[in-house]
Amino acid sequence: FEKTYGIPIVQLAGGTETGFMCGNSPSHRKLGSIGRPTLNMRVRILDDAGHELPAGQEGEMVVSGRQLASAYWQGPDKLVPIPQDGFRNGDLARRDDEGYVYITGRKKDIIIKGGVNIASLEITNCLLEHPDVADAGTLGVRDDIYGEVPVGFVALRPGRRPREASLLEHCGAKLVAFKVPAAVVVVDAVPKNANGKIDRDALAAIWQQARR
Repeated sequence: FEKTYGIPIVQLAGGTETGFMCGNSPSHRKLGSIGRPTLNMRVRILDDAGHELPAGQEGEMVVSGRQLASAYWQGPDKLVPIPQDGFRNGDLARRDDEGYVYITGRKKDIIIKGGVNIASLEITNCLLEHPDVADAGTLGVRDDIYGEVPVGFVALRPGRRPREASLLEHCGAKLVAFKVPAAVVVVDAVPKNANGKIDRDALAAIWQQARR
């Protein structure tokens, strides 16, 4: 696209409550990053105790600034205030030494394996990098030893038939050992809901069927 039309593509991020909050400059962009916070916005990465984390560490993204929405409208004369000292949008993120923000997952999609938090999106993105994989999803499933472990689900490209061991080896080469999924299940299509997001209930049903 860029070679054909000469128009640079940049990543940015925003939300209903925050508006445009982060963006890359066409002249200084980083692939995979949503960029730096915009002029009137502050983005902090916090741990579970509310302490701000240093560069490189993953935590919950908390946004504040002058353009943050003030309240949710829930009917005539009924407004629900939005905290102006920091809006938690549910995203997990990290920041690099230059202030560029990278979204790493959703807090509600965290898999807790033996007390260690794993972002399911990181595993999904790893599976998507495999040349035989067209689509992917990750689910935390119950485990007697660790409490919960990640399992990957992949839809393959036409004519491709990789072994499960090959998919696991691919993950092992790119992820630290405790993040490698316990299994990878091949599906005809990764189930999605009406909003185009992964249907985790459907994945759980597929996993139960695969275990039989």
